[in-house]
Amino acid sequence: MNRHFKQAGMALLLAALLCLPSGCKKDKEESAEEVNANLPQEYTLGEITIPALTPGEEEPQLTLGEAKVFTYSGLVNSGAAASSYASKLTGEEGGFSIVDEELVRTDRPDFTEAEGEVRLAKQNEVPEEEKEDKEDKKDGEGEETPEPEPTPASTPTPTPEPMRDSVQSVQITWSEGTCTVRIEEAPGLITDPPVKPAPVTMTLTEALDYVKSLPPAALGLTAASMEDYQIYSEGGIVWVDDQTCIRINVYEVDGEEHFNVLAGSYLLANDKSHLYQLDDVTHSVIEVPLDDVLPEFPE
Repeated sequence: MNRHFKQAGMALLLAALLCLPSGCKKDKEESAEEVNANLPQEYTLGEITIPALTPGEEEPQLTLGEAKVFTYSGLVNSGAAASSYASKLTGEEGGFSIVDEELVRTDRPDFTEAEGEVRLAKQNEVPEEEKEDKEDKKDGEGEETPEPEPTPASTPTPTPEPMRDSVQSVQITWSEGTCTVRIEEAPGLITDPPVKPAPVTMTLTEALDYVKSLPPAALGLTAASMEDYQIYSEGGIVWVDDQTCIRINVYEVDGEEHFNVLAGSYLLANDKSHLYQLDDVTHSVIEVPLDDVLPEFPE
């Protein structure tokens, strides 16, 4: 009798131990669902709604700061959470753009950094009534507007004036374990970065002719004319301040010994914008001031 009782008790204990891990996992999943269910699914900005940051299976604590500031703490990877949220807002449905402080579209930051920030913005649409008013005014140009009939004096109810040329702004800041989202309506228009003009290039012959056309004094040389020097291109490309340059060497001709002495080395920007003098000893450059003596570049 006691033997059977002991065997039954051991079986019950073993069954309880086998069930315990799955029960804990289920409780944890239910806890995560409950926490995430209490997080906002969207932010409100007047009559506008913006999708909220949703950290997935993580269980962050949400702190509400000043108006429209949401701080999520306890994140395992705050950079990844910020990246995922930025991707969500900039997707086809979100319609946001990553911008700089001047609302100019720019590239995504490196979300793998331990901390950082990114600003996203979306242009507010012009209300349909305002569009119709503008069209009516355009159609009615040149027509006389009748005087409105007098009405009894009354105290009108002030209507808040909507912000013109405004954007929905979302500022995301992340650091270790924390991600903060600030939303606001801000004035301004989202613009694209200016298009850089295509670089102007020149041949080696054009570069040499340009240097020959300069007065020697502008290059720090002592002869009366550039005809007194031999000018050669060393070939290859040298980079100065993110510009490609052609190296040009100027030599004095020693009439008695019949060999050339280097008088100066110069770097001419390939877009015809700058000329630099090169110090071969220190490998540094000094820009040659040519404002008063700059000849026309050959076209």
